[in-house]
Amino acid sequence: MIYESLIKSKKHDLIIPRSTDIEIESFILPRQMKFWKPKLMFIDDLHRFVEQQNFEYLFEVCRKNKINLIATCRSEVEYNKTKKRMLDKNLDLETGIFDQIIEVNEISEQQGKEIAENVDRHWNEIRFNKTVGSIFMPLAEMDRRFKECTSEEKSVLKAVKKLYICGVYNEDQIFQLDKIQKVSENEGIKKEKYQWEELIEKLCEKEFTKIKEKDIDRIWAEEAYLEDIVELNHSGLSVFEELLSIFAETPDELFKIGNRAYEIGSVKLQKASYMKVAIKAYREALKIRTVEQFPIKYAMTQNNIGNAHSTLAEVEEKALSYKKAIEAFQKALKITTVKEFPMDYAMTQNNIGNAYSTLAEVEEKALNCKKAIEAYREALKIFTENSYPEYNKIVAGNIEELTNFCKMNEIKL
Repeated sequence: MIYESLIKSKKHDLIIPRSTDIEIESFILPRQMKFWKPKLMFIDDLHRFVEQQNFEYLFEVCRKNKINLIATCRSEVEYNKTKKRMLDKNLDLETGIFDQIIEVNEISEQQGKEIAENVDRHWNEIRFNKTVGSIFMPLAEMDRRFKECTSEEKSVLKAVKKLYICGVYNEDQIFQLDKIQKVSENEGIKKEKYQWEELIEKLCEKEFTKIKEKDIDRIWAEEAYLEDIVELNHSGLSVFEELLSIFAETPDELFKIGNRAYEIGSVKLQKASYMKVAIKAYREALKIRTVEQFPIKYAMTQNNIGNAHSTLAEVEEKALSYKKAIEAFQKALKITTVKEFPMDYAMTQNNIGNAYSTLAEVEEKALNCKKAIEAYREALKIFTENSYPEYNKIVAGNIEELTNFCKMNEIKL
């Protein structure tokens, strides 16, 4: 809806970034932009975008190039995940990036019926969930079709849902056939390639999936059907454990599983359990993503381990978890040096400062406060007021808060 409105207005030069990892060194803005029009970037499903590596760089690009930004999240849960993910990158979604947050409220059944009547939809064919989208999505019909699926078709859809839950898919929600096969085989489904093609085509006919660009290995699935129609017998955590076992030898998938467990654990009550799954996934990935062979990915994974331990410290073994977080961050710094990766270096130093600062609340106050200040000052060497004003403000605020803590506890820095 927002995209169509922006296109029809023709008032802005619209930029829509791909939901994929950003290579900072090679990233450029589109060259065909019209200099006389104000620039506007639109990110649909911001919760998916922040799953990508270096996503924060795009906000810096918008600031430097004076590009306004509009973004959407599907739900409050996704919004909270996004907020936590951005805070891990020292970005405050509500004050540092966006000027205004607009929440679209749920609608009443009476409002839903009025909308349905206006668009000629029969109310008895609608599975209403208090959102406008449910009026247009044929959920009741798809529920009927799912019940009519064969046991094999249901098993394949369940495999896709498991991949979806654990974040094992590519940009634009494309699932790879070989990953679907691996999860399905765990359910006892083994077929020849031509049989798989027939099975996927049947699911396409029932409109649960689509084959992207006539490539049978790239399959798209509607997330609303995966969430609302396809039912699993397992809990969320058991699905993660299952996929950790299935993809134990594939670090890219382990990394995605870790990221998704971290995101879910950031907003759910089972924070400790999900953080432990994330840490386990990242550590399994490091058995293959060694520092010698994959230094950049090694550093990213260590940084994520640090974030997961920091989050775990909020609910369990505070001192030990923060020490493990600091250890992971310091391992990342062996690769993300100030010379080669200044922005990553500064962010990691700020994370170390945060960890030492909170650790000072439970033990060795003076020593940990001093180490926190040292880390913050290292971050400020990159996050100067002129180059990175938003980040400079955040780190400076951290130093001020820590300084006040030291004064209260009569600690000399």
